[in-house]
This record gives sequence, C-alpha cells and structure tokens, in this order.
Amino acid sequence: MALLAAEQVTLSYLGTTAAWDLSLAVASGELVGVVGPNGSGKSTLLRALSRVLPPQGGQVLLDGQDLYRLHARQVARQVAVVGQEPPAGFDWSVLEVVLMGRSPHLGRFGQEHRRDLEIACQALELTSALHLAYRPLSEISGGERQRALVARALAQQPALLLLDEPTAHLDLNHQLEMMSLLVRLRDQGLGVLAVLHDLNLAAAYCDRVALLHAGRLLAQGTPAQVITAAHVRRAYSMEVLVKQGPTGRPYLTSAPPAPSPAGGGRWVHLICGAGTGEPLMRALLAAGYRVSAGVLNVEDSDQVAAQALGLERVEEAPFSPISEEAHARHLALAGAADAVVVTAVPYGHGNLRNLEAALAAAGAGRPVYLLDQPALAERDFTGGKAAALHQQLLAAGARVAESEAALLAQLECLP
Repeated sequence: MALLAAEQVTLSYLGTTAAWDLSLAVASGELVGVVGPNGSGKSTLLRALSRVLPPQGGQVLLDGQDLYRLHARQVARQVAVVGQEPPAGFDWSVLEVVLMGRSPHLGRFGQEHRRDLEIACQALELTSALHLAYRPLSEISGGERQRALVARALAQQPALLLLDEPTAHLDLNHQLEMMSLLVRLRDQGLGVLAVLHDLNLAAAYCDRVALLHAGRLLAQGTPAQVITAAHVRRAYSMEVLVKQGPTGRPYLTSAPPAPSPAGGGRWVHLICGAGTGEPLMRALLAAGYRVSAGVLNVEDSDQVAAQALGLERVEEAPFSPISEEAHARHLALAGAADAVVVTAVPYGHGNLRNLEAALAAAGAGRPVYLLDQPALAERDFTGGKAAALHQQLLAAGARVAESEAALLAQLECLP
C-alpha cells in the first residue's frame, strides 16, 4: 500500500481552481519526481500532500487514512517537508535548525534530551553536514544549507520525505550531490517525493515521474514512459530530442536549429568544452561567422551556451564518453565547415574522439587552428594519448594561435 496517495484531488486558491483530478502515490523505498512547466500545479500539489491546502474534491490518504483528519503532530511524525527557503527568525546554527525537526517528538514542555541530540547529529552525518553543526545557517553555501534543511527533515524520523525543488539555485555539482543523497535515503527505505525543475535530473534519478501541465496530470510512469518528445512538446511547447543514455535512462536536449542558409558568413566549427568555447562562440557570431560546435556533453557549460545561442552542435549524454553515433555526426559537421578551431579544453579518455575529428578534418584539407594556452601538458589526463594526437594535428598542418585575437586575425585570411 502507498504511504501517501492523492486520489482525484481538485485544488483551489481563493475560489480559483488551480488543479483538477490529480492522482499520485508514493510508497516506501521509492523516489518519485513531479515535473512540469511553471504554473502547472507542482507546488500546489505539494501543498496538498503536506497538509497545507485541503482539496476541494477527492482526498489525500496517509497510510490509508484521510490526511486532513489526522492530528498535525501525528502527520509530522510520518511526513517531513523540505521547502525552498531557510527557516525565518534568528541566525540559528545548523545544529539548532536540525534540532527543530525533533519538535513532533518532544514532550509537553518541548525540551530536547540527549537522545534528540544524537538523532540530530545522525541526520547531519547522513547528509554529510556534521562538520557544519556549529556554523550559522546564514554563513554556509546554498548546497550546504540545503543539506542542513534535509537533515532537519530527517531528524523528524519520517517515513516520507517531500521536497520542493531541492536542486533550485544550486550549481551542477551540488545538484548531483543532492539527488545522490535522495537516492541513498530511498535505498534506506524512505518514500521520497520531489518537485523538480530539471527533466534530465528527474530522468536520471527517479523511479517514477509525474508530468503536470495546466493543473492536470499529463503522464506518469517510468522516466522512459513520461519523458518523451511528444509529452515535452505538449507540456512545454518546445521541440526536443530524447535519447537513451548509457544507463538506459532517457535524457533530452533541445532540437538543433535548421542550418544557416547558403551564402551566409564563413563557417567555423568549434571543438570545445568546459567553458573554453563560449567567449569564442560570441566573438565569432559578432564577427559574422556561422558557428557550430561539438561534441558537447549535455549540461557542460559550453553546451548550455551553444544551446542558448542556437548553434548547430553535436551532443552526448551528461558525463558520458563520445559514442560512435555522436562521433559520426561530429565528423560530418566538422568536415563540412570552412575551418575548425580546437580550444584549450582538458582531455580525458571520454573526449579524445574530438581530437580525432579535428585530425580527420585536417586530413580532408580543412584549415585547423589550435588555441594552446594553457599548454596541453596541463590539460592532458590521458597518459599522453591527447599529446600524441596533438602532434599528429601539427604534422597535418594545424596552425597554433596564441590568443583569441590572433585566431580571429588568422580566420580573416580564410580563402
């Protein structure tokens, strides 16, 4: 039986209906993601599940009982909620904030005892935040603060954890750290439901996903069943490509724009990554060039920039080595450009094929330019394989540009 279940609930604010006929459940040992565009009803549903917004129709059940007929303390001993904002009030230490989670278990006079302190410290240890115990909440980073708030929820010793956009305002490393924590909690038997903004995070980590659109449930099921191009088109009004990552889970990227019309500016293809390409993308576009890029891992900073600028590009799944398919498309794209530029990107075994694509372009007679600062020796993490390909590029006629300005000057001389 589900720990918590919404059964055909209709929700309203000030007489205006915000969600209709929503049904969703979460069980022990399950991580459920709720996704959808802004205004789709995600946070409204979470408010109903956390006993804040009584439904106008349908019901919410906790262990088979009407959530809104149970005493608040009884609910708080089973359900913990992590919102997006830190607790208001004084400048509490992290430990003091976590101890607030013991409130549902305290006696008549609300005094913590040794056991409460032990539970709070265990929660901090579980969230890798014990070293922050005596730091003021206002003086720690966003990722650390989010872990502290999860620890406060765990100090309630709940069976179910509800989270409202736990990765909001976090950088990529902290987003992955937070999602990994939720997976560990799920593996320990907790039921976890998280409202998420990022479809790729939901696809990578959740057991089930519920997609909301305009206050209604558009789809729910496994990530592969829910995160499809058709569902995203309907919910977000955008075209995407949905592919299967190395783990078998889907991931999505925006559909690339149509190629620039013939007769436009000279075409420069960038082989970049890790933020080394974005300034050059903008400089080349400003100078009137047609620009493409690849192979870029989804969520890499250069991929984000290329997507925002509407560049043609070849993409690969997040944190994945370049596949045969992506390499083949990259060879075609780089080979069709008027020139290829290789930025000062770090090399691991996963992206060595980008240098192979540059070498193939040089072998086909395309001008290849190398931005070599910082020196390759500082960026080669392949045991010398990248250095060997670099030497082959130089032997094939690749030209070295010591700066972006020098590169732009050389590109002006393209035939």
